[in-house]
Amino acid sequence: MGNLVTVGLLTDLTSKAEKASSGVWRPVGRSVLAGDKPIAEASLIDRGTPDEARANAAHMAAASPSNVLTLIHEIHRLKLEVAGLEDRALAAEQVRDAADDELRRTRATLGAVTFPSRPEVKAVIDDLVQRIAEAAPECAGWARELGAVAVARSEPPAG
Repeated sequence: MGNLVTVGLLTDLTSKAEKASSGVWRPVGRSVLAGDKPIAEASLIDRGTPDEARANAAHMAAASPSNVLTLIHEIHRLKLEVAGLEDRALAAEQVRDAADDELRRTRATLGAVTFPSRPEVKAVIDDLVQRIAEAAPECAGWARELGAVAVARSEPPAG
C-alpha cells in the first residue's frame, strides 16, 4: 500500500484550513456555524433525511480548520517519528550484520584451533612436575598431585 498522505496533500489541506473561517465550528441543525456566523448547510439531496443532514453538519463541524491543522501537525510528528524509528531499525540491522560477521570470523578462527592430545598434555605436565621436583624437592608431592588433576581435566572441549 502506497503512502496516501503525501506532502502535497498535507500542504493543500493546510492552505485550505488556514483560509477557512476561524473560530469554533459547531453544528446547529443542518447548519455549521463559526461562532455565530453560518458557514455551511447540509442539504437534503437524493431523498436524504433530516437526521442525515444533521449528521453531515456535525461531520463538517468536526472538520474545522483548527481540527484539520491539529491532525496535520500530528501526521507530520508521526512521520518524523517513523523516520527516526526506521533509522534506528537500519542501524540495529547494521549492528546485527556486523555481529554476525564477527561471529562467523570467530567460529572460523576457533575451527582452526587444534587442541593438544591427552598424551601431549600429560608429557608437558610430567615435564613441569619433574622440574618442580628438581628445583624444590619439598614440593614434589603436591606437584605430582596437581599434575594428576591437570591430566585428568585435560579433555579437549566437545565439538
